[in-house]
Amino acid sequence: MVHRRIRTSLLLALPLLLMGCKEAIYTNLSARAVNEMVATLISANVSASRKEVEAGVYSLMIDKQDLAIATIILDQHGLPSREFRAMDDVFTAEGLVGTPFEEQVRYAFALEQQLTQDIVSIAGVRDAGVTISLPRDEQRGRNEARPGSASVIVHHEVNFNVQAAIPKIKTLISGAIADLDYEQVAVVSFPVVRSEVTVTAPEVSEANVFGMNSALFIAAGLLMAICFCIYQLACAALRSRR
Repeated sequence: MVHRRIRTSLLLALPLLLMGCKEAIYTNLSARAVNEMVATLISANVSASRKEVEAGVYSLMIDKQDLAIATIILDQHGLPSREFRAMDDVFTAEGLVGTPFEEQVRYAFALEQQLTQDIVSIAGVRDAGVTISLPRDEQRGRNEARPGSASVIVHHEVNFNVQAAIPKIKTLISGAIADLDYEQVAVVSFPVVRSEVTVTAPEVSEANVFGMNSALFIAAGLLMAICFCIYQLACAALRSRR
């Protein structure tokens, strides 16, 4: 009889435990990327947490009932952000010294990564890409050598003042690359129109109850089950003494 009541109490607590189940919505994220996503979701009243898969690699954990709205919110904010390779990573990846031309290509790629990251960090810029064309070292100083050039593509928010930003972007690019003339930098821009999703009051309330407080539901369910088991055992002990 006592064991049956204990099983019943555990079954009653099971739904509360299941409410707190989370799923990985994104994996292989850096600490910076996952922290940015967690902060964005929490500010939108959606429960989120990170789980370390291995050293420096994380997964974004979301409650099952919040998967759809979390995906929409992250897409609105252009998350997860693109990861860029640092210049040190580019030059230490192979561990071997290549030809002068190979080293120049790797240097140009590293510059592209760094400059793209700088442009993406500008408020109002959603995404960007930089392509650099440099003359080969053996052609520098010759009359037939083509001048270096760079092209930049910018995806920005609708209210972003792109006309004011283009000269600054061209100055940034030409100043970072030796012997690159300001006029040899081309910038094209495209506005990004994102559909807005309004979270109604009932949805926010549901997210608060079943999302952000999922840990409290788990703790409450376990506590209820433990207390009920202790109560049943105490009652059984008292009856056995009579």
